[in-house]
Amino acid sequence: MKAIYHHAGLPDLEVVPPPNNMNCDFSSEDFSKLLGSLTDVMGRRGGHSLSIRAGRTTMKLSGMHFGTSPLPPNPPVPVIEPDVLLIRLNRLSNFLNSISDMRTLVCKREGQSGFEFLIRLCPNCGSQKSDEPVCAFFEGFIDQAVRDFSYGDNFKVIETECLAAGAQNCKFLITESDPSAMEL
Repeated sequence: MKAIYHHAGLPDLEVVPPPNNMNCDFSSEDFSKLLGSLTDVMGRRGGHSLSIRAGRTTMKLSGMHFGTSPLPPNPPVPVIEPDVLLIRLNRLSNFLNSISDMRTLVCKREGQSGFEFLIRLCPNCGSQKSDEPVCAFFEGFIDQAVRDFSYGDNFKVIETECLAAGAQNCKFLITESDPSAMEL
């Protein structure tokens, strides 16, 4: 991590880590620098994989630390209806909008199954330019949320559009996994 912090121009994080609260004391610019450095230092594939893992871990720990999980610890029924997942994702979106500078929106995909999770003001894209999506952190974060909210691995999350690549939003498609592919 020391190399990542220094590459990002944030060597103080080694001594004083980001605050463990919801006061927005860690700027979007620093967040973007940190995740961009992860890719620079670890390479595109390595940085992508580590960013996804960091997003998943952040989602897992945030509910426990801040007590914000909208879910009972044990599911009453292991499989939920898609509308229940949409409601839970909308709660997450509203929560993110209330505690950060992010502006998110969740909706059903028009004419297709699944959902779209849009980030209109993305803290990761602030200082990055790319030919392809770079928000692997949020891909992991949303993926873990979907796992937690649906009590399973029945969905796939993929970023298809990114502000850093010139899109109007960072767009994450949430679709059901192919059950036959999971059986192999």
